[in-house]
Amino acid sequence: MLCANSVEVTKFPVSVTLRDGQTTVTVHKDRGIVTAAVRGHHTSVVAHHSTASRSYRTFLEFWGVVFADEAKTSLAFNQLIPDLLAGRIQQDIDCPYLFLDMTNDHGDIEGARPLLKANKYGGTIEAFNPDDFYANQGFALEEDPRVKFYCVIEDCEGNDFPVGYAAGVTQVAGQEPEFNMDSATFSRDKDGIIKVATGKATVHSMENTPSRYVCSAQVPEPVDDIPF
Repeated sequence: MLCANSVEVTKFPVSVTLRDGQTTVTVHKDRGIVTAAVRGHHTSVVAHHSTASRSYRTFLEFWGVVFADEAKTSLAFNQLIPDLLAGRIQQDIDCPYLFLDMTNDHGDIEGARPLLKANKYGGTIEAFNPDDFYANQGFALEEDPRVKFYCVIEDCEGNDFPVGYAAGVTQVAGQEPEFNMDSATFSRDKDGIIKVATGKATVHSMENTPSRYVCSAQVPEPVDDIPF
């Protein structure tokens, strides 16, 4: 059961056998890696994380507590292992509950990958939707996964129109990226998304993540009847 001190009370290394009865996944706390051993084959690393990272506890929570418990019944979590091994998905470095779908792309923004979210309860994996009002999809830039964005949709007289992108970064290690409408851009290219996400900073690592509104941009006034 997931609780506030689940990681602290869990005894590592944690091992769980998948539904195929052949694959054993082990979470190595001291080494910062997750391995998968298939009976009769060699052991491979499926995930890794810096033990010095401030999001390392969330990494351990996902693999050592959530995954270890839900993998017994979750079809999605069982498929997670071969997809990671094959490089079809990639775990996010800031929020271990998010994954980059490396088999699909944005279509308009080069090198942008859809984000998938693993839920803490129920063992499901679905499209990450940061939009409070629409069925939407979040993306991350493959060259710099810390930069996340999604398409801003506005209603105009009952019709939905894409009017730009909202960009965001993780403000708290291990948590989902934060978006605010001050970080919206009307630019329809990657450079515009990066610019509004990083603001005036040239580096946006977890040691130097933009403050909540440092990436604020001057938002143009509404055009005609389309609010932003």
